[in-house]
Amino acid sequence: MKITFISDTHWLVRDPVEKADMTDMLPGGPILVHAGDVSGRGTPNEIRDFLEWFSELPYMHKILIAGNHDFLFEADPKAAAEILADYPNITYLNDSGVTIEGIKFWGSPVTPWFHNWAFNRVGEEITKHWDLIPADTDVLITHGPPKGILDETAHGRLNVGCGHLLKKVLEIKPKVHVFGHIHEARGVHEEAGIKFINASCVDLRYELYYENPIQLDV
Repeated sequence: MKITFISDTHWLVRDPVEKADMTDMLPGGPILVHAGDVSGRGTPNEIRDFLEWFSELPYMHKILIAGNHDFLFEADPKAAAEILADYPNITYLNDSGVTIEGIKFWGSPVTPWFHNWAFNRVGEEITKHWDLIPADTDVLITHGPPKGILDETAHGRLNVGCGHLLKKVLEIKPKVHVFGHIHEARGVHEEAGIKFINASCVDLRYELYYENPIQLDV
């Protein structure tokens, strides 16, 4: 099953040119996964604009998690759910899972604390979320990366991923672990039999990467 992975589209769908360019790079397929940060500040209008675009992409299944910019999903989950209800062809995951064509997906938006953005968790608190991940997960979707894997910042060359997440991923060994969050660390890395993907669609300046989306057969 071919899966297309994207993340961190932010404001792109509100710019006609970048929206068109990004749409052209997503011609369709069985499954499309978005690993969070669909907006700038997570306002209802931003979320609806994104969902309108995402819902119309020609993929049989579309899976979405939120990211640290997507405040509405955490601050007012009822309002977010009401908006999502208008787009029944989108599967939204929040510490939850879905099985499609026998492939088990699990998604979580949480990231280590950073300037009090959405879904930030402090210290050991974050392990409560990682403990929910089923051992038989095939494709793990988180917004943030694991420690030391596609998580290096351009400023300071710091590895800002989550060590607790890395421990959990190496324990359960999903086939794929996809994330975004650190725009400049986009790429694919294989370790311990796991395909790690940073699927960010924008660079450090929030400008679109003019590269084909990352795809894998799972």
